[in-house]
Amino acid sequence: MPRRTRQQNRDRDERAARRSNIVYENGETWEEYMARAEIEGYDLDMTGIDDPDPFVELLSQYPVTHENWIEFFENYFNWIYSNFNDCLRYSGNRAQTYDGLMYVPFVNGGFDLVFQNNDPNILNNNVELYNNLLQNFMTCVEQQAMLSGRNKDVLINFCRAICNLIEDYRVTGQANEQNGVANPYNDYYGFYASIIIFMELSMNHNVFYAYITGDNTGRTRHVPDYHPEYYRGIWIRKSSVWGIGDPQFDHNGIRFLISNYARELLTYARNNNRQQYLFNINLRYYQRVVGGASQNVSSIISLIKTFPKNSKSSSSGAKYIKSDKIRNDKEIKKDIKIIKSQLPVKKYNKDLQKIFEYVENNLASITIKFKNKTMYKKLLLPLPPAYHKSPYDTEVLINLPIFGVYIEPTPLKVIKI
Repeated sequence: MPRRTRQQNRDRDERAARRSNIVYENGETWEEYMARAEIEGYDLDMTGIDDPDPFVELLSQYPVTHENWIEFFENYFNWIYSNFNDCLRYSGNRAQTYDGLMYVPFVNGGFDLVFQNNDPNILNNNVELYNNLLQNFMTCVEQQAMLSGRNKDVLINFCRAICNLIEDYRVTGQANEQNGVANPYNDYYGFYASIIIFMELSMNHNVFYAYITGDNTGRTRHVPDYHPEYYRGIWIRKSSVWGIGDPQFDHNGIRFLISNYARELLTYARNNNRQQYLFNINLRYYQRVVGGASQNVSSIISLIKTFPKNSKSSSSGAKYIKSDKIRNDKEIKKDIKIIKSQLPVKKYNKDLQKIFEYVENNLASITIKFKNKTMYKKLLLPLPPAYHKSPYDTEVLINLPIFGVYIEPTPLKVIKI
């Protein structure tokens, strides 16, 4: 008998011996208890199950709104900009100065030097690439990213803050252009070239310590009084976002995503002309972003109709479109005819006729075979919306040829809170 098998048998016998010596308070042996449990069920100790959770009470005591998170990240990014070389040093970056970082390749942690180009087409294409990456993060709820509800909220607001800064740089560039300033959009494109670096630095433990406590070593464990009150709430939530302190169930969620995947997701999108689904991203341990199902960003269709404004978790209260609510061709045609007959304005009839033609030409017959069962379904192929209004204050313009609409893609339009 192999040595490993002999050891397993000895371990099994030792466990059986320990069980045989167990006697419960009511005098039952292990075997008697297991026999009774098969009939009556197992005894569960529910002591303290209804006791209040101190951490949950602390979260309620120091709430942080969406507006607070956006303001925090805007201030945080501006502070990183003003203390850039110090932040590089705090983070342990080999290139401890801005000039040194210019020689580091993008894939190894440097700036995106693609923006050192005078061709407007190349610049605008890469601007759109970054906008799509931000939109990919901001639709983390729809894509069922493996993040907790509160971490999804933080990720969305994190990207909102970046979009607000982008809009500030764009407006400044327009003003420079009107005033005849040479290279008016230098700062605008320069910010895009450094977005990933700012995202990564903001997630670094020592940089976060330096900003929120004034001590990059982490020895100071409180928020100074010169910060707004809600900063204390952010400090309490540092485990789920930055992976600092006592681990919560969603420990280190945002930091793990940004530090491991932000740069790689952008490189993937640049090489493949599409974004990877966040659902495919492993947020438990790092795996390279290769292959797998991916998407063209312009065809993201929101699965969630509303984003609850007052919820602590973006996942609560959301309504999903269920697959069993897909209507068959007869029902769809009937609905279109009813709507068409009820519309008093004739100008809508032309568009409804095109929808009707689309339904006629885009019904797919699907045969599903599973074991010895066969099912037949008729499904309407997905129709991308000509104009999709995101619940996160961004607009995505999409081409829809069947309506004769063609809209050139534009950078994200950001509405400040």
